[in-house]
Amino acid sequence: MTTTVHHIRSEVWIARILQGGIILSAALMLAGLFLLAAQSGVIVLPAENPSLGNLFHSLFTTPDSSKTASTFMYAGIVVLIFTPFLRVAATLVVFLYERDWKYVAVAAFVLFMLIGEVVVAFR
Repeated sequence: MTTTVHHIRSEVWIARILQGGIILSAALMLAGLFLLAAQSGVIVLPAENPSLGNLFHSLFTTPDSSKTASTFMYAGIVVLIFTPFLRVAATLVVFLYERDWKYVAVAAFVLFMLIGEVVVAFR
């Protein structure tokens, strides 16, 4: 396989990751909106933002539909926020495969910066 064909395939793969993240995020947020519309129209928001563990635990176990609507919307936002992380990680893998060490270093630096920002934000 030539380098050009591999490069095009890797770009298509990365584009599909971005599209998948956006589609999944939109589907979760729309599911939350449909659940909200199916009930009285009153959404119950938590007093503070839920942690990731609590968010996904309540997504699958909470029977209260008002909490479930907001949980689906929160989950959609979380997926949308983490989609660029997956894109940078996929880019890092592609550069590792191509053994382009300069871009591996840049992609790794960007990924570690993104992870550091999340760690500092959730402190």
